[in-house]
Amino acid sequence: MLRFGALELFIVEFILFAILWLVSDFLGTMFSLGISLTAFCILIISFIAEWLEPSKVPRWYFSFMLVTIVTPLLVAGIMIYIFEGKLAWMSF
Repeated sequence: MLRFGALELFIVEFILFAILWLVSDFLGTMFSLGISLTAFCILIISFIAEWLEPSKVPRWYFSFMLVTIVTPLLVAGIMIYIFEGKLAWMSF
């Protein structure tokens, strides 16, 4: 059985978020911020739970969560740079 690593997850997420940004910068913005914020909150809760009572959560879970937080924000930064900060949904 092949293992799915953090690098593969990063590449898949990067491609999917880039496509979403190219289709609609509004949806790209909302999904990038929403998923990153949600994953960050889940990661913080996981760290607190792990600190209070250690469990057998595999180490790869935390690296996957970090990739899920960083990738959408990285794509958002790149796309905002490419669009020169002029997003269609921000203009009147």
